[in-house]
Amino acid sequence: MLRSLAFMAGATLARLLSGAVLMVFIARSLGPQEFGHFVLALSLAMVLALMVEFGHSTYVMRELGRDLEPPVLVLARVLQAKALLSLLFLGAVLVAWAGGWAPAGGAGGFLALCLMALVVTLADFLNVCFRGIQKFSLETRNVVASSVVHVAIVVPVALAWPHWTAVAAAFLVSRSVYLLFSLISFRSAFPGVGRALVGLGSWAGGIRHIRHSVMYAADAGLVTVRGYADVFLISTFLGAAPLGLYQVGMNLVRAVENLGPIIANVFLPKLSGLLDRPADFARHERQLLWLMTGCGLACFAALFLSPTWLLAAVFGERFAPAFVLFPIFGLYLLARFIAMALGVLLTARGFQSGRTVAGVVSLGVLVLTAWPLMPAFGVTAVASASVVAALVLLVWFAVRLRSGPWGLRDGISLAALVGIVAAMAYLLKTGK
Repeated sequence: MLRSLAFMAGATLARLLSGAVLMVFIARSLGPQEFGHFVLALSLAMVLALMVEFGHSTYVMRELGRDLEPPVLVLARVLQAKALLSLLFLGAVLVAWAGGWAPAGGAGGFLALCLMALVVTLADFLNVCFRGIQKFSLETRNVVASSVVHVAIVVPVALAWPHWTAVAAAFLVSRSVYLLFSLISFRSAFPGVGRALVGLGSWAGGIRHIRHSVMYAADAGLVTVRGYADVFLISTFLGAAPLGLYQVGMNLVRAVENLGPIIANVFLPKLSGLLDRPADFARHERQLLWLMTGCGLACFAALFLSPTWLLAAVFGERFAPAFVLFPIFGLYLLARFIAMALGVLLTARGFQSGRTVAGVVSLGVLVLTAWPLMPAFGVTAVASASVVAALVLLVWFAVRLRSGPWGLRDGISLAALVGIVAAMAYLLKTGK
């Protein structure tokens, strides 16, 4: 387990550094208004790409962990379904492009980001498959190499052409290299998938798999839409410049938040294979809770204690109005990491539908809390609503797990204590 986590830490660090550094660099180069346009187009593209992702990452990790059938057969069915879903995605992109969904003056940039989202979704899935067979080094190699290429391509473009459409084109080129690296490794790790695909024959199996994966797709979709709901709210009611200010911090949060699903994918196959061994399940369960809680606490401390002069040096003075949001973002990350740990336990026990319902409720809380408060409090209302929504998700998962065969009173009590201490520290600092 430690070796797996070490490889995953390497991949995560590469993703975090390349993503966070690039977003900071792009924000400084474009400014709040142009950066807001870029973020909106990127968010729309990633939401559209949900129809290709379709929750397959979680599904594959669970099925490979259960080891009920050959891995190549599982992957062949999923890839067949992804081929069908990719055609659907391309049709949706053309409709959105023709319908004028792109931010002002950026139809070409929007199309480039949509294609980039498809490429990244496929590449990420191929790398998730390596986790299912415990070949974490392959993903680490692909991610590190492609991250270097990503920075090397995007940075010169942003310097030479500080417009969001040029940056979008650079993203498409660099992420295509990521897909190429991933395909080469995938063919090496799963040499029989091609033959299995041919053996499936008709597309009926892919269609059946799509129907059977609806609950996984719904949960993954809700997580992603919930992550981008703030973008659409701010863009609609406050405009591009406030969105750029807000997202300069939230993009950093999203980059760090990606650590959660990666840790989850290390633990999920193992937990899914231990359902008939309660003692071993409980031991890995505690490890997951402690690790996720530690990550949340570290993120909270880093954002809560960051001095204003350091933020100004990193992001630039043009983004100074956004610095007051960073302690709130820290609280959000703390709640999210604990909730993600509990969500993994729900999935491992086969309670996927419970996660989906909780996602719907959490999304509703976010929108209904932020919407009426934005006219008075601006982006602060959206950041605070995100914390409330994350806490609702945490409490929902905790209550659902208490009815399971293995109690989590110790982990849930720790999570509740951490949340209370964090909230009190924030209130004391702000004097409210």
